[in-house]
Amino acid sequence: MTIGTFSDIHEKLSRKSAITTLALACAAVILCALGHVAPGRIARQTDPNIALALIVIGVLSIYVEFCSPGAVVPAMIGSILVLLGLSSLYRLPLNWWGAALILIGLVLLALQAKVSAYGVPALCGAVAMVLGSVLLADRIHWSTAISLAVPFSCITVTLLSLAERARRNKASGLSR
Repeated sequence: MTIGTFSDIHEKLSRKSAITTLALACAAVILCALGHVAPGRIARQTDPNIALALIVIGVLSIYVEFCSPGAVVPAMIGSILVLLGLSSLYRLPLNWWGAALILIGLVLLALQAKVSAYGVPALCGAVAMVLGSVLLADRIHWSTAISLAVPFSCITVTLLSLAERARRNKASGLSR
């Protein structure tokens, strides 16, 4: 099956649902970012900035699946993106202090949902994730780390806070 020209692709995408369009757009981004696996282009596949972006976008896609169960496409795309990012990072020498800082940042973000500490754990978690991202591999740029970790932290804190609030409301509704 041939797709044809760009206008044919646009026409077909306009008929699809938003999730299918998102899936096709993510697939196009992956194909453009990674290119073909050829000896001359292997450096593009081991770029830690692209790997970190693939992992963050993949995890956010899996969040979308948790928010709307039954939509299989975000979970599939998220899983593929996370695996592509991890396989790209596997080829690089990693700093385990960076990985530890990212895990500490995730724990602090989860702690923010449980404890009312006026955003201090969330701020510390975001800073730990930025520093961990920069330390994870040698060539990760500060701009990449900040532009990926800060929105990820905000989205994670928001979703975890909403989930915790819903759990509290459900528990208080059952006791009445």
